[in-house]
Amino acid sequence: MAFSSEELLAVAAASPDAAGRRDKKAWLDLFAATGEVEDPVGSLTCRKDVDGRLGRFFDTFIAPTEIRFDVHQDIVDNDTVLRDVTIHTRFPSGAALAVPAHVIYGMVREGGAVRIGRLAAHWELLTMIVAMFSCGFRGIATMVALSWRMLRVQGVRGYLSYTKALFTGVSRHRGRALARAAIAAINARDDAAWARLCCRDNPLAFPGVPDGMTFETERVIVCGWTATVGLHAAGRRIGVLLLDIAPADGAMAGARLLLTTATG
Repeated sequence: MAFSSEELLAVAAASPDAAGRRDKKAWLDLFAATGEVEDPVGSLTCRKDVDGRLGRFFDTFIAPTEIRFDVHQDIVDNDTVLRDVTIHTRFPSGAALAVPAHVIYGMVREGGAVRIGRLAAHWELLTMIVAMFSCGFRGIATMVALSWRMLRVQGVRGYLSYTKALFTGVSRHRGRALARAAIAAINARDDAAWARLCCRDNPLAFPGVPDGMTFETERVIVCGWTATVGLHAAGRRIGVLLLDIAPADGAMAGARLLLTTATG
C-alpha cells in the first residue's frame, strides 16, 4: 500500500515537534524497530535496536536543549521526505545557534503505520562549532558541557565515533566545487560535462529536468561523503540536489534531484 504525501509529511513534522517538547517516548515511537539516525551525516549512526543508541542520542543532544525548525520547503518523493530547514537550538548556557540543514526521512510501513526508517541530517559540524565559539563565554561553556555529556551518556567510543565527522569525509572546498559543477552541467544540459564528474566505473544517468528550467544555487551543505544543494528557479525554492561522493577519487558516486511538485 502506497504512502500518501499527507501521511509522510505528518510523521516528518512530528519528529521536530516531539523534540521541541522533549518528549522522548513520542520521539522514539516515530521510528521503526530498526530505525536509525545519522545526525549529522558522517557521524555515528544511532540505531533504535542497538544498545539503546537512539535513546542515548536523544538524552545527549535533544533533552537538554530547546529545538525549533524553521521549514523553508518540504519535498515528498516516493517514501522519502526532504525538509529544507534552519534548525534553531538554544542551549542551557543561553547560547543559541541557527544551523542550515537538509533533513531526509526515509519512511517505512510497520504495523500498519508510517514510521521513520532512517533520518539523515545534512549540516556542517565544523561550521556549527565555529559559530558556537563566536558566542564567547556562553559558547565555550556550551561546548565543554556538551562534550562532558557526550562522554557521560555515550562513553569514549561513542564520543569518538560522533566527532569523526570533523575528520572524515570530503573537504568542504571539494564538495562545493563538485556541487556547483554538477549544477552547471545540468543547466547547460551538458551530458559530457556531467559524465566527467562521475566515477569512471559508475556513470550516472543525467537528471530529468523540466524544459526551459535552470537553477541557481541557494546553499550547499557538505558533510561526510555527501553534498546537498538547495536550488532556486524563477525566484523561488524549487528543490534539492543530493550528491554522494566517492572517497577514492572525489567524483560523483550517486546523484538524486528532488523537485517540488509545483515546477510549472
